[in-house]
Amino acid sequence: MSDTSKIKYRFAGWAAATGASASPLCRFKVADGIAILESIGFTEDSLSTSSLPSPKNFDAKHRTWRNAAILAAKKRKIKMSHGVAAKLINLYLKSIYICGGQSNHPKVAALHPPIDSVLLRELIKVSDIRHKQIFVKLSKSRWSKFTSADYELAISTLRSLTHPKPIWTVESLWKP
Repeated sequence: MSDTSKIKYRFAGWAAATGASASPLCRFKVADGIAILESIGFTEDSLSTSSLPSPKNFDAKHRTWRNAAILAAKKRKIKMSHGVAAKLINLYLKSIYICGGQSNHPKVAALHPPIDSVLLRELIKVSDIRHKQIFVKLSKSRWSKFTSADYELAISTLRSLTHPKPIWTVESLWKP
């Protein structure tokens, strides 16, 4: 593996673990976040787009990854929700593929954006009434407490809002 690949992998793991553990409801160390990512198959050897599922199968694979991340976290005595697991996965994938110069690849188009209170707040501001009601409901649920159903509602709503663009493009609304 090249030095650049190692750096990309380490940065993506650090960024994902740091961002996902931002919720006071689920704090964990970067090393734990990286170990969880590795346990679900995100390793130094899986940095190419060939390791991503097809766009058609992405949502099902994401659900499998979330469930596996929650189980891996539980083994480390970390109580992780689907929202936190999703943010860990999505930040990792964003760092590797979207920010890694592969944003135009068809498989990358299926990636989910990291969802948090900042993004939900902005979505509430810019959405039509139908979407706004859903984002308000999700905001009240709190991203760090999302169940699988909450997370999948957020993704399907984002998909209907951003179509035909990739749903991760909604991150252009994110404001620190």
